[in-house]
Formats: sequence, C-alpha cells, structure tokens
Amino acid sequence: MDRVKEIQQDHMDDGWDDIGYNFLIDGYGNVYILLDVCFSWGAHTACCNFIAIGINFLGYFEDDLPTSAALEAGKNLITRGVAERKIRSGYDMNCHSDLGSRKGETDCPGAALCGFAKRHFAGL
Repeated sequence: MDRVKEIQQDHMDDGWDDIGYNFLIDGYGNVYILLDVCFSWGAHTACCNFIAIGINFLGYFEDDLPTSAALEAGKNLITRGVAERKIRSGYDMNCHSDLGSRKGETDCPGAALCGFAKRHFAGL
C-alpha cells in the first residue's frame, strides 16, 4: 500500500483530487476501481484522458513483467470492458510512455510491460 500512497500523493501534488488512473492492479491480481469509466475521465496522460482508460500495474517493469496473476487480471479486465462495451472493440493499445504525461516524457510502465501489453492485450 505504500506505493499506492506514493502514487496518490504524487497525483495530488499535481493538483488532482486523487489518483488519476481508472484502475490499479497489484501483484496478487487484485483490481482496484478508482474512477468509473462511465462517469469519470482519468488524469493519466497528457492528451488522451477523455478517450482512454488508465490501467496501472503496481511496480516498475523496465526489465521484468508483473506477476502472472496481475497479467491475467489485466487481460480479464480488458476483456470484460470490451464485453460490457466500456472499451471499444478493436481499441488501440498504447502505453503511458507512448503518449506522455502532464509532466512531459515518461518511461512508465517500463519497456517489458509495454511490449507485452502491445503483443498480448491488443484487440482482446
């Protein structure tokens, strides 16, 4: 939970009311709903908050991937979002590092996770 508090403080220091992602996924595969995708825009990217859903995997994944439980939870979350029509079928998979942040460039979520997401989460 320390990492969640760090994210919250960082986002609140930027003037946001709370964490700007729609979802957080921990290493155990627990999904935390932060902003309802039907009623709230995220505050996770510089350009695309109004057309994107922010899913944050807790950790830093430059070289290593999240746990298999976390990856499965992410896949299930996206699959459910498409089935419930909260995520457009044929959606584009972008990473935070592709789009930037309000602070400028970012390497979030890390090269390993970004590459995995583009290969395995695109078009679910």
